[in-house]
Amino acid sequence: MRGRLVQLRRNWRSFIGGLTAAGLAVVWLAAPALAGGTLELNPSQGAAGDEFQVSGDGFEAFEKVKLKWDGKGFGPPIRTDADGAFTTTRNVPVDTPPGKYTVTGTGLQSGLRAEAIFTVVDP
Repeated sequence: MRGRLVQLRRNWRSFIGGLTAAGLAVVWLAAPALAGGTLELNPSQGAAGDEFQVSGDGFEAFEKVKLKWDGKGFGPPIRTDADGAFTTTRNVPVDTPPGKYTVTGTGLQSGLRAEAIFTVVDP
């Protein structure tokens, strides 16, 4: 009986080890695909209320991309073109104090993501 328990434990460890390795392989292979494209801000700094351009590339064709300003919704989603690119304008939220803020674009169908930093300066 003891021999069977030892063998069962070895089999269990091999099974769990295989699952862990397979799980890591899936995450490792999927990570580059989910990283997404690029997001560019022009200009990349300005005062609260200033207008700037957001350009994205590397998303799926004709998908909607949700923009966020420091984790909060930032206007309606933008639809990409046939090449998976878009350009739109946004305004720095009026009550934003000086500092660095992350602008994120996430493809609503693909989950592809990109981000860029905007620096808010004193007017």
